[in-house]
Amino acid sequence: MLHIQSLPFQDRITEASALIATLYRGSGDIHRREFAVDGPCRGSVSNADVRNGTEQVVMFGSNDYLGLSQLAEVKQAALRAVEQFGTSFSGSPVMNGLNPLHTELERKLAALKNTQTSVLLPSGFAANLAWVRALVAEHDYVVADQYGHTSFREAARALPKARRRFFAHNSIPDLERHLSEIRSDHAGTIFVFVEGLYSMHGDLPPLPGILETCERYGALPVVDDAHGTGTLGPTGRGVFEHFGIREVPFIVVGTLSKALGAVGGFVACKKDVALAIRANASSYIFSASLPPATVAAASAAVDALANHPERLERLRRNIRHAANRLHALGVPKDWQSPIFPLEVPANSDVTALVTSVGQGGFFVNGVSFPAVPLEDQRVRVSISSEHTTAQIDALADLLERVMASGTPELDVQEARLA
Repeated sequence: MLHIQSLPFQDRITEASALIATLYRGSGDIHRREFAVDGPCRGSVSNADVRNGTEQVVMFGSNDYLGLSQLAEVKQAALRAVEQFGTSFSGSPVMNGLNPLHTELERKLAALKNTQTSVLLPSGFAANLAWVRALVAEHDYVVADQYGHTSFREAARALPKARRRFFAHNSIPDLERHLSEIRSDHAGTIFVFVEGLYSMHGDLPPLPGILETCERYGALPVVDDAHGTGTLGPTGRGVFEHFGIREVPFIVVGTLSKALGAVGGFVACKKDVALAIRANASSYIFSASLPPATVAAASAAVDALANHPERLERLRRNIRHAANRLHALGVPKDWQSPIFPLEVPANSDVTALVTSVGQGGFFVNGVSFPAVPLEDQRVRVSISSEHTTAQIDALADLLERVMASGTPELDVQEARLA
């Protein structure tokens, strides 16, 4: 984060504009970046604007891990919903009520996560806002993994700063240290927030140990399984299934925009917790209901997760192959997730690197400053069930060549980082 929030308003605008101009080579357009996709993100081939010309590229940047957004029965379900209900419900769940499409999807998501019920939200971001704002009081504590999603951090900013704590990534000893310090003089509620699959680092939490630690200290665990849903566990139910944990102690947060191929978020939980969220979460009460096509597509995608196990099998096969091929770039051979973070040298111009890969025919994500510190930049590769072995091999060969050649440094002073 930049040191600009304490500046006068116009100076903040000037500083931000200058930085964007530096990062995006004078275009001043953060939305354009280096790629403007004008075709479907099929997980295989898509059109993309690479610098100054449209080229065919192989898509390795989509979170559509099972290709369900392009599955025929998912698209047909969306079309039928539009024909029956139109394009929008034109109001919030509280004002206009829930359509049967909504209640059916909430039932399916609860069954998927093995909870009593679930609450649909406009996005995964809104889902994290919902549980924090509805359930966490000013006198409570929230202890989160340091790599917890920005949506959680934004929600938690409403709490007093002293009530927000972050423990070292995936460190149970550090989590226990925080819980012990809090419990020594606080008898109230403590919430512990982790992700089921970390979106930028691609690793999993030591969930059994985290849940056991929470139980010993009487803390309530919240697991954001946005990227684990559809990718982890024998049947794709997520991180709890991956670790063989049947009972969800408190809350699972999820999204419809990754493996389920739609958009929206949800909180899966017990019925009384769901009622508290519906009654108190502003992101639920004051947001329009998800539109018919989106809800129907997500509902069909949940069905497809069970009806097309071969897609999950292909994803697992591709992950194993990619881990072997990208091992030379620092990926462990026993890597388990579809997200492959490839570290780059500090101060590298990740945008230039990603552009080079794009010009070579592949779309990958650049995780770059100022979204992360200069020393934490990386290239993010997303593997899907729809990739072929030949495509993975070709990408690995190109990445090895591009990253071995080095990248120019980004001309941004490190002092501008918070």
